[in-house]
Amino acid sequence: MFKKDNFFFGFTVALLVTLGIAGLLYLVQIPLKMIFKWFIISKGTMITTGLSANIIVINYYLNRKANRTAKGIMVLFLLGAAYVVITFFGN
Repeated sequence: MFKKDNFFFGFTVALLVTLGIAGLLYLVQIPLKMIFKWFIISKGTMITTGLSANIIVINYYLNRKANRTAKGIMVLFLLGAAYVVITFFGN
């Protein structure tokens, strides 16, 4: 199912990278919040940082000529960016 150049593989990789980075930031925040009461990373910052990490991943697959995988990454990136804009900047 997951060939090297597959749309769903790219979507899955982008989802794992985004959730992994956002989860890592959340886990880093917990002990820092206990030490410094004012240290809080917002949800929007966590998601945006996770989405930004996909730029490195999409560059990797574009250099390898895996265009379908890159399209899957780009779709998740655009959906995530739309979610951030609507949720955190909408009325």
